[in-house]
Amino acid sequence: MPKACVKVQGMRWFVAALAFLMASGWITDARAQEHEAEEGHHRPNALGVFFGAATHLATDEHEAETGFAIGIEYTRSLTDRLKAGALAEWASTERSRDFVFLIPFLYRTVGELFLVVGPGIELVSGEHEEPAEVEFLARFGAVYEIELGRLVLGPQFNADVAGGKWTLVYGTTVGVAF
Repeated sequence: MPKACVKVQGMRWFVAALAFLMASGWITDARAQEHEAEEGHHRPNALGVFFGAATHLATDEHEAETGFAIGIEYTRSLTDRLKAGALAEWASTERSRDFVFLIPFLYRTVGELFLVVGPGIELVSGEHEEPAEVEFLARFGAVYEIELGRLVLGPQFNADVAGGKWTLVYGTTVGVAF
């Protein structure tokens, strides 16, 4: 069985963005949020399904192309302004099938608008029976959360960089808070 090729690129962008979020003075105390959750005012967890599209931007070797994307996401509120989670997404285009596994950090800026940054890996399968390549991935984006009771809608726009290639991922997550 051939070994997957591991490429680590774009990590400095991720480290800089994560350092900014962690060093921010706006992060509040997690105990206050846990107290709200105990009283029923806030649901700290959310589980949802993402429906959208992924556009691989043009490179020297390939033209830009867009395909369908679907995924599953979980987030947990750490503080009033910071969430962390896990997600798995699958995107399919004419040229490739991509699986993304990511640990996103969401930082609330204004209202329910969150900035997203997260490290992950991308498994890329080519057109032919080639072995999948494994690459470090960094995600940067924004999501606006709309809570309708326990239902959570999250239109979002993200830019992923993996192996020096950029992919735009956009769509909506439909989930439930608990």
